[in-house]
Amino acid sequence: MFQNWMKKKVEHTLDQPEQHETMTSVDMPDMDYYFIMGDVPKQDERLTKSLKARLKPLADKHKRNAILTLNYDANVKEHIHSLEETLLHQVDILNVFEHYILPESGSKRRYSEFIIGTSFQSINEAVMPVEESTVQVTRYELPSSPICYIDQYNEEQQLVKREEYNWQGVLCRVQSFVPHTGALYLEELINDDGNIYMEIIYPGDTKKNPVRHINWYKKTGIQTFTKKTDIKQRWLSSIQTQNDRLKLMITEDRDQDRHLFKIDQPETTYYAAFVHDAH
Repeated sequence: MFQNWMKKKVEHTLDQPEQHETMTSVDMPDMDYYFIMGDVPKQDERLTKSLKARLKPLADKHKRNAILTLNYDANVKEHIHSLEETLLHQVDILNVFEHYILPESGSKRRYSEFIIGTSFQSINEAVMPVEESTVQVTRYELPSSPICYIDQYNEEQQLVKREEYNWQGVLCRVQSFVPHTGALYLEELINDDGNIYMEIIYPGDTKKNPVRHINWYKKTGIQTFTKKTDIKQRWLSSIQTQNDRLKLMITEDRDQDRHLFKIDQPETTYYAAFVHDAH
């Protein structure tokens, strides 16, 4: 059905070169539409404007549509809320960590090795050491200047650990580094309750530092992956097979192509890539 629709639209356009048909006049197939990207786009980005133009006719015709984002973002809730307001709530906006990984996560243990030595409901309430040469604080460029990172250095001023906080001052991610090289060797993701739910382990090599393996501490037990894309592909696969409706999954940037086009494609799902710029 979808192939026939595409064929007819192309033939119709070729037969009538003077007629510029807009999406609002197109009889869109009855299917679910998914737009796949890395980050939640900001309000002033070209991608946001492009999405808004494409989502409106789908919403007007009551077609199910959703934006799927695949990157980790400490402030994804706020970014999703902002985009929802920009797009006038015409689309569901989902993130693989927020809407797939976290709901199924259990806990390895509670994180307790805070750089400043204690735990706070919000790090923004803490008094930062002023003359501590081994601790450096980076803040978000927001009116209230909330803390973004707390970096810990050794006596030789080499970075050994970084704690990342969201705008509310809640610890979200901890990264550990090889002191003499600065290479990342461990990444721990932490939920709102302060528990580690995922750890990503790297070789700690300065030149090539691919993921060695990932431990996801699910409610049902530990699940191990060897690549970050494995988890993202599992989420996309689960969306493909959640019902029998026809689906069109569109990648919005080249970095996401590998997540979509290398998974098993069911007969009810079609893949596409939207080219925003010439390559």
